Parts: sequence; structure tokens; C-alpha cells
Amino acid sequence: MSDSDGTPAVQGPAAPREITPRQVAPRQVAPRQVAPRRRKLRGWRLGVVAAAFLGVVGFLLAKGIGTSLDFYDTVPQALHDRAQLGSSTFRLSGVVVPGTIRRVPGGIDFEIEGGGLREPVEAHDLPSPIFQPGIGVVLVGHFAGNSFWTNQIMVKHSATYTPAKQAVRSVPAKQAVRSVPAKQAVRPVRAGSPKR
Repeated sequence: MSDSDGTPAVQGPAAPREITPRQVAPRQVAPRQVAPRRRKLRGWRLGVVAAAFLGVVGFLLAKGIGTSLDFYDTVPQALHDRAQLGSSTFRLSGVVVPGTIRRVPGGIDFEIEGGGLREPVEAHDLPSPIFQPGIGVVLVGHFAGNSFWTNQIMVKHSATYTPAKQAVRSVPAKQAVRSVPAKQAVRPVRAGSPKR
């Protein structure tokens, strides 16, 4: 019951309230369904990330392998592609022709051959001491006029080192061990100790 103004009417003492919990059947909640569109978006994102990752890894592998390999052209290949190579820097491999090495101011001139073809070379760098006629070389340079101009000569050699034989002089036993007079004996000096 309520008054005319809409406020509840008070009637005597309030009735006691029931405070025992009610037994209510648990609500059946359906498992949360992810919309198919959202699943498609997740798969698409994963595909993009995987493709980007594989692309970066592939690029790094190709770049690393490409720069770690050193290629060179043989004399026939370089002469065949001379117009395409122009004045670009590349590596040229061949064998030094005996009798063609001439010292000139600022370097040496010589010829290399390979595949039955020869190419004159102007080297503006002094080669290593093992440079000699008949040895394989790799030159870094470019075509200039009628010759190959280089500033780096790499000599091909085997990986085995054989030292030159040195004459071993036999020394009489008396001369091999000499006694040093006590006055000339050298005493070790320790760090921090005063010199005498």
C-alpha cells in the first residue's frame, strides 16, 4: 500500500525477513563462442608474421652467403664479357706468362693466360715475394684501354708450408757450453726492487 504521493505506507512493525539462501538452479551458460571472422583474422595475422619472419631470415641468409663467396672470372670469360664488364671492378684469374714481367715506375706489367688466351696486365701494386712466372694469380681491377688495370694481386699457393732447409752447423761440445765469469753473470731484477 502506498500514499497518494507514491511513498510506501508504513504499517506496524516490519515483518521479519527470511535470510536463508534460496536454492536456485545454476544458470546454464553456453561456452563463449569466438566469431568465425575473428578466427580468420588471427590466422591471417599469424600468416603475415610468419611470412615476414621467413622473408627476413631468407634475406639474411642470401646476403650472408652471397658476400662470403668470392667469385672470379677466367681470362676467356672476362674477354668474352668485356663489353658488359666495362670499367667495373671484378676479379680476374689466370697464370702469369713466363718472360712477360717488366718492372715499371709504380708497379709491374705482365701478361696472364687462361684457356689459350692472354691478357696484358698493368699492376700498380708490388706483388708479394712469391709472385713469379708460371704461378696462378687472382687480380682485382678493371679493364682500361687494351689491358687489365689492377691494384691488388693475390697469388695462388698451396696450403702446405715447407720451410727452406737451413744448414745446421755442428759446434764442438767445448764451445757449446761456456761458463760466464761471475762478474758478467746477469741477475734477474724483480719488479719494484731497486737496481744496483
